[in-house]
Amino acid sequence: MYGTLGGPDVVLSSADLIRDIDVKFFRLTKFVENKRNRERVMTDIMAFMDAGVLVPYAGKKYELTDFNAAIEESQKEARGGKVLLIG
Repeated sequence: MYGTLGGPDVVLSSADLIRDIDVKFFRLTKFVENKRNRERVMTDIMAFMDAGVLVPYAGKKYELTDFNAAIEESQKEARGGKVLLIG
């Protein structure tokens, strides 16, 4: 399960229950308080991204010069991914 920043509720469907899934929770923020863990996690994440295993859920992209529009977009609910600044 990833990303519970949107709210405290985690929703499971009956299909999830039928598949007999296990739900586990961990706090990555607590884990990466340790500098060694943080460096390892960031190295692993970048390697997964380079390999195409981990693909960020990106929404709209804006040039740095258009940062005001990017800020407005980032404040919308259900915008469909992270707002990215490029350039």
